[in-house]
Amino acid sequence: STSGPPPAPRGPAMSNPSNTCLPGLRIYTEDFDSEKSCPWYQPWCTPGGEQITNVDFASQINIETYPHPKMATLVLRLGDGYKVEYTYRPCRDYENRRLYDHQWWPSADLESDMLPGWNNHGLDEHYERRLRQIPSSIRGPSLEYISVARCVYKSSYNEMRYCLNNYERETSSRLGGAVDYGWTPFAHMSHNTESRIGFLSDSDAVVVLKNDRNPSHRRCIVGFQGSDGTSDLGNFAFGSNDAVGYCGRGGVHRGVATELWKITHNPQYADEIVPALETCKEVTCV
Repeated sequence: STSGPPPAPRGPAMSNPSNTCLPGLRIYTEDFDSEKSCPWYQPWCTPGGEQITNVDFASQINIETYPHPKMATLVLRLGDGYKVEYTYRPCRDYENRRLYDHQWWPSADLESDMLPGWNNHGLDEHYERRLRQIPSSIRGPSLEYISVARCVYKSSYNEMRYCLNNYERETSSRLGGAVDYGWTPFAHMSHNTESRIGFLSDSDAVVVLKNDRNPSHRRCIVGFQGSDGTSDLGNFAFGSNDAVGYCGRGGVHRGVATELWKITHNPQYADEIVPALETCKEVTCV
């Protein structure tokens, strides 16, 4: 499950070695104005013929060069500040598609705003608010995963645990989070990365949660702190846009590959995260 991510792999085989669909769901947000009509087939229009006025800027970064992963996609639209609509595009292996059109969504030409208070990138006020109104058959468990994506930003393990255990106080929607569904955090690390913009640094946390409701089949979530600051923007958009090899594959965005390499080569990753993941029968990445 991923919300508002920039694309990182180049080439269809990056989704899986056999180019099969990645399980899970990619989600991003759009806003539209119902008073502004336009032809539905234009990239700046909704399927209902209404003009898109704002799109999650992070999901556009590098889209002209890198497609999004081959997986199901959910577009969360908010019209006129109150009306929620959605478009869902599945990923089906039997269709034998090399690339889906929705891997190039949203178009880089769509209007977007990066400024705080104006962008629609926030998990609480934009993603969670809209996901609540999407049928569970479409959104799956993505709503409960939002709490992991938000709480992993906390500066310490204790603060992260408190956030998860008291999530209804952390969010304006007053929804419970992953803990209400039996998830418990049991591993954590924090990594500091120097930005390509020399005077900035970036702190990245990783958390592992377990669910033992089925004692013979432990399910786990590994949550990585998202790209949320000026440092991340520098790594992902400025001077790091070329493709490199990573984990035996080519065509990976250099900024993403470099950051992942540094996180996974931090001794904390081997000491804390890997032993936790080794106890899992099933792992979901958030």
